[in-house]
Amino acid sequence: MNYLEDFERHISLYDGMLIETGGSFGKGKLGGDKYEGECLEIARKYILAGGDKRELLFVIDNYILLYKDDKEWKFLDLEMSFLNRLKEKTEKL
Repeated sequence: MNYLEDFERHISLYDGMLIETGGSFGKGKLGGDKYEGECLEIARKYILAGGDKRELLFVIDNYILLYKDDKEWKFLDLEMSFLNRLKEKTEKL
């Protein structure tokens, strides 16, 4: 299994989940907190398989750069909160 690709795919799907749920997913009401845990579990598996944590952080940073200036994105606060929490927790792995 390619954990890095799976990690990136999970991050990219987060905004789709926000759209589908009208933002409720990002407020933890429909599993957003569990989803974050799933992303971290993939990150742990990647590191245990010999992957470099810096590559995970690079993926997260690219998404932060992608979204940070998008003032039209309706769920920007939820997206950035997710990405920043994920980055902080990934750094601690």
